[in-house]
Amino acid sequence: MKTFFLFTAFVLLASTNQALANQNVLFDYAVYAKNSIHADCSDFQGKTAAGGPIDLTNFMVRMPYGNVGCALESQTSVYLRNAKVLVGNDASCVGAPNFTAVNVQPTDQYNPLAQFQNLNEELDHLSASLSSTLQTSTVKQITLHLDPNHNHGFISLTGRLQDILIVNIFETDVQIKNYGFILNGGLGPQNIIWNFPNAKTVTLAYSGMEGYGIPGTFVAPHALVIFNNALITGALFADAIIGQASDTTCQGQVGGQVNGSCLINVIPGVGCGENALPSPSPCPCASPAPVPTCTPVPTPVPTPVPSCTPRPTPPNQQQSPPHH
Repeated sequence: MKTFFLFTAFVLLASTNQALANQNVLFDYAVYAKNSIHADCSDFQGKTAAGGPIDLTNFMVRMPYGNVGCALESQTSVYLRNAKVLVGNDASCVGAPNFTAVNVQPTDQYNPLAQFQNLNEELDHLSASLSSTLQTSTVKQITLHLDPNHNHGFISLTGRLQDILIVNIFETDVQIKNYGFILNGGLGPQNIIWNFPNAKTVTLAYSGMEGYGIPGTFVAPHALVIFNNALITGALFADAIIGQASDTTCQGQVGGQVNGSCLINVIPGVGCGENALPSPSPCPCASPAPVPTCTPVPTPVPTPVPSCTPRPTPPNQQQSPPHH
């Protein structure tokens, strides 16, 4: 497809030759953090890795068939509780020097070495390249300013099916909370790259649009991304990621979900939204029981008491007029 070649060429333009020479490059991953990932009560659909520790509870990581290596990789350690690590619908390996598993499927596939290099440098270079990319007939750039004191509203993005839209946000503290999204002109999640070159913190919560959640790939090389109650249809690259729920039993708030199957150069031929890989239940823990809606009991209408009709007084009982 035409979009496939455009997007791939753009990513290669932003990658270093040294990174391209390695087994994996940044866009092999749906989720990558230069440092740590801590998340629970959700799932990442796509290959996931971190330069630091990965700690997941009540979670699922699943990469599509055809990807090389393990679905979950860390340069230091992986700690999993009540989790599944899959390739397609089959068990995948975990790659890390140290691996701790509690009630994890699989528990018997473990690779002590994570085989990826130089992803940090590639992420930094990608963000800088996005900020300075010149606009062409198919590569568009916009700068978006979000007021941190105004955490709600709609973000409307416009572009064609063959375009790449780079959304630059240059603030250091970015909050995308309670926002809806509108895509116009054929633009889809695979066409959008969000770039946060200066951000130290990025909060993504309670935002999205029907079918896609928050559309696009997020590039925040220096930011801690706080991510919950939201879905990204695309990829998430950051310095560190926290996607923790307020209640790790998954009964209340949920963590952030990433559907990386939308990246057409990761899974050629697989589209977004309804045509993407089916998303499993957010985590292998039990789904919370629905709270029944109480049917109000109608208030009984009291039976009206009839008004008494006064009876006339008989003549012999009428009072005599007063005497003067």
